[in-house]
Amino acid sequence: MTDDIFLDCTYIGVNKSPRSDSIPKFYKTAFIDFDLGINVKTTITNIFRVLAHLKTVKISTSNVVIEYDGNLILNILLIIKLFNKKVFIDCHNCAVEKEAGKYLRYIVNVIYLLAAKVFFRCKLIVHNTAVKHNYPLDSCVVYTPYPDLSEFKTDEKNNDVLFSCSLNSDEPIEYIIQTCMQLERKGFKAKITGNFKKLPDDIQVMGAAFFTGYISKRSYFEILAHSKVMVCLTNRENTLLYSPREGISLGLKVIISSNLVNKEFFDSKGIFMGLDDDLCELIENAIK
Repeated sequence: MTDDIFLDCTYIGVNKSPRSDSIPKFYKTAFIDFDLGINVKTTITNIFRVLAHLKTVKISTSNVVIEYDGNLILNILLIIKLFNKKVFIDCHNCAVEKEAGKYLRYIVNVIYLLAAKVFFRCKLIVHNTAVKHNYPLDSCVVYTPYPDLSEFKTDEKNNDVLFSCSLNSDEPIEYIIQTCMQLERKGFKAKITGNFKKLPDDIQVMGAAFFTGYISKRSYFEILAHSKVMVCLTNRENTLLYSPREGISLGLKVIISSNLVNKEFFDSKGIFMGLDDDLCELIENAIK
């Protein structure tokens, strides 16, 4: 099934995610970057900009994969334009998981994706079997491949631990900051990636000493390569984390949330943090 999807295929990326970067390269598909650097979800001004850009999109392949992270308006416009193609909607976890406090978003996405399947005959792509088995709509699983980061590998280490964060609601950011403080008191150097400006002011102040702020993809890989340990955490039960692939590709010891999908996928390549584990202790042992 996976090979069939990416034969004679164009991938439309929306938000420069690791998935939309690595999947087209791995499967050697044509690629269209539809990230305009604007919020297509809320304002009418942005819709006009999207419509203008949409007119320039030309696709010659039979199959089209559209990245979907809940950007409803853009997704609808794209599948309408591509009604004569075989369309696959590549769903981010945030679009298909029943996350605490986000139930309305989940219902809206279920209704939309059902309509896309019924009226436009779209097929859904998810990224682990737990989501597939727990989601009410039929889907196929495509695993995001490991990236090739060989150019960044180095034996020089000037940072002890890097917390790879997008600073979204599924990440226990206060716990991460508190762990950084404990590590600092013990003489270890810790950093947290991500755009901290999206966090509440009190959390920004609390973690100011550890946030890298917004950095380019290349700078991120350089910081990661110069770290000894990587930590990747999520509160979601069905989220298969992408970022551990980056640390593993660079030869780092990687501490990962121990939900079932992560344990099954990463297996012996990761160090898994259970509910009763002390994260600070796990990090210290990994550094040693």
